[in-house]
Amino acid sequence: MQKEYYIKRTSLWFLAKLAIYVLGVIVSYQHIYVIFLIDFAFSWVAHGIDPITSIKRFGRTIKDILFNNRGINFIIGFGRDKVTVKEEDFFYDEIKRYEISRGGSEPYLILKNGRRVDLNISWLTKEEQLEIAKHLQKRINDSQESR
Repeated sequence: MQKEYYIKRTSLWFLAKLAIYVLGVIVSYQHIYVIFLIDFAFSWVAHGIDPITSIKRFGRTIKDILFNNRGINFIIGFGRDKVTVKEEDFFYDEIKRYEISRGGSEPYLILKNGRRVDLNISWLTKEEQLEIAKHLQKRINDSQESR
C-alpha cells in the first residue's frame, strides 16, 4: 500500500472506565482493586467476559490509543494499481467513476459491473477527504486514458 487512512474511535464506555480508574488512583490508590473487581464483575455478568480477557482487552485498547499513530479502524488504502475499501480490493480499471458526497451522503465508487461501493470517509478530516477525492479522480482518469 502506498497510502492508508485510519481513524481513531474510542467508546464512551471505555473513557468512563478510564476516568473512574484514574480518579480511583488519585483518591485512594490503596483501594483501586475494589474498582477493578466491580468492573470485572460487571463485564463478566453483562458481557460474559472473564477477568483475564477483560484485562487483556483494556490493556490492548490503551496501547492502541496511546501508541498507535495509524489509528484503530481502517478506512481506505491506495496501492499502485488498486484501491482497498473495507478490506476489499478494487483495481482502478474496474472503477467506472467516483461520485462525490451530496447532501450528507457518503462519496462512493461506481464499478463497471454496476455495483456501488460506499467509501465511508466522513470520519476523516476534510483535508484527507479532499486528498482521497483528488487521488481517486486522477487514478481513475489515468486508467481510462490508458485503454
